[in-house]
Amino acid sequence: MRKFQVILHSFAAILLLVGCQSPISEYYQAVNDTKEGDFRKAEFFFESYVTERPGFDSAWFYLGYCKQKGGDLRGAVKCYDEVTRLNPTYYEVYNTRGICKGMLGDPDGELREYDRCIELAPDFHRPYYNRGNLKYDRGDLPGALSDYSRAIELYPGYSKAHFNRASVLDDLRRYDEALRDYYAAVKDSSIAGETFYQIAMDQLILGDTVLACRALDSALTHGYFKAGSELNLYCK
Repeated sequence: MRKFQVILHSFAAILLLVGCQSPISEYYQAVNDTKEGDFRKAEFFFESYVTERPGFDSAWFYLGYCKQKGGDLRGAVKCYDEVTRLNPTYYEVYNTRGICKGMLGDPDGELREYDRCIELAPDFHRPYYNRGNLKYDRGDLPGALSDYSRAIELYPGYSKAHFNRASVLDDLRRYDEALRDYYAAVKDSSIAGETFYQIAMDQLILGDTVLACRALDSALTHGYFKAGSELNLYCK
């Protein structure tokens, strides 16, 4: 009987934490809705949830993320501010808030967010990638190269980081190194067309028309129609 009472007390604690009017299953269903892209439905749930339970940092985070995906960037930042007020070590929120600040035209604030995220979680790859993008936009090629390299070190299959590092290497005229990154990035079907096109451009610079034409043909096959004009020009 004693063991059964302990189990009941534990379950009661869970219900107290989450609340009887909003069962655990409903909360995690809203989290799943967020992951599946049903942001409007999830936002409606989390708005109600944080009203009833304003001290739950993760609910504020998901509400902010839904607002961010819905285009309400200032609303998202307010939610993220609430997360860091409740839990200053919630490292993911600094990365997402940094993205919002960048989109709101505050690059200095964006940089501070990524720096703080990296300080809290130095093995989290995403802020290095995002900070690399910011540095690249500012013309800091060595800084961007370093951040992309760290992101790839932490997550070797990070195709977009490979692609962006290749862009930096192109700007530095290190074409052989850039090609290695493009070939790593081309496995990602969402960017394969553009990646094959960039491979072709580098192969043309290096004087290998055969490989360039193959890459242009692959770019076209993947729907990157800009490759068509170069294909007609160089590969007749």
